Amino acid sequence: MGIIVLCCFVVGWWLLWPDKIVTIDPKVTVDKEFYKPGDRITYTLSYCKTRKMPGEVSRALVNSVRITFTDVTSDLPTGCHTVRISDLVIPDYVDSGLYHIEGSGLYQVNPIKKFLNTWKSNEFQIVK
Repeated sequence: MGIIVLCCFVVGWWLLWPDKIVTIDPKVTVDKEFYKPGDRITYTLSYCKTRKMPGEVSRALVNSVRITFTDVTSDLPTGCHTVRISDLVIPDYVDSGLYHIEGSGLYQVNPIKKFLNTWKSNEFQIVK
């Protein structure tokens, strides 16, 4: 009986305890206003991370279509920091137009709960 009560307490704790691993400042900016296919996009984001934990990060180039990039595993340092990331290259097949980058980070907080945060960059032009 004691084991059942303990298990219920642990599962309840896992489900109900609020745990924000990372908070991201909504002002994510790119380094230029105009890009060409083949250019590398550098974006700057500020975040606060409460504990060391890797997350699965997804990014996409968005206008009327959504072009997703390869997901990466990231483990940024804990604390509050501002980082510049330059790992996205604009594909050759994109159309000209107004775009922005959308990203998300998924963290496995405990065996039954995941934490998801999302962000969006400012808009920029891609010209061919």
